[in-house]
Amino acid sequence: MHYKRFLIKNYRAITGPLEIDVEKRALTPIIGVNESGKTTVLHAIFAFDCFNDHLNDGGRHLKDTSNLYRTSSPPATIEATLT
Repeated sequence: MHYKRFLIKNYRAITGPLEIDVEKRALTPIIGVNESGKTTVLHAIFAFDCFNDHLNDGGRHLKDTSNLYRTSSPPATIEATLT
């Protein structure tokens, strides 16, 4: 079983749908300026690694999904497509 793609919506500062295609077995760099959401993307992907939640304060990345820049936002959605 391998991940094919991730779809992230309304997770912290990511408001619109963000699709990350990782179908090809290659290195996928995440590049951006400071405060552009690189760590947020990694935390969202980390949601699928439940065996290592103890490495991130017991799954804190799943409990704190609020957007700091909005007073109200729809629920966060993080999806993965598997092959």
